[in-house]
Amino acid sequence: YLTSLIPGPGKPVRITDTMLISNTLHSMKSRIGLKGRYHAEFLELSLRLMLVSIYGEGSGEAAIPVTPKGVQLMKLRENIYADPTGDWDIDTISRELRISKAYFHRLYLAQFGVSCRQDVIESRLKRAEELLLDPTLSIADIAEQSGYENDSHFMRQFRQHRGCTPTEYRRKRSAEEQ
Repeated sequence: YLTSLIPGPGKPVRITDTMLISNTLHSMKSRIGLKGRYHAEFLELSLRLMLVSIYGEGSGEAAIPVTPKGVQLMKLRENIYADPTGDWDIDTISRELRISKAYFHRLYLAQFGVSCRQDVIESRLKRAEELLLDPTLSIADIAEQSGYENDSHFMRQFRQHRGCTPTEYRRKRSAEEQ
């Protein structure tokens, strides 16, 4: 698979969707120590996703679909990751873009391969991971500072997307640092 995708050694490539690469590497890193039923498959598919993003379909260029409103969507995505605690209401966003909610969902998914909601969740969980490194903050404080109004909802989402509770993640990270 790799040899069919990569054009050759020593050829530089331009990475246009650094957010996808960063998110994929981050997801791989957060799950590297966790062993599960589909652990190997997850890592393999994540690596393939990165390589397809970098090399496209063998063209040497990153394969990022160009959609209507693409520039506004890129800016929106950057804003979501810059301010995960923001109120990312789809009704408001689609009104500002002057498109329907259904069309917004289709465009966003076509542009980035994930839904806007998934990006909001991922941005909030990344913020939470940063805050979990500070042992003086409580889980409730971290939930609030990550954009969650309800700390039990935060803990459920963290476990669902990261494979461990926030407390387990904190312990694992502090053990890695020692």
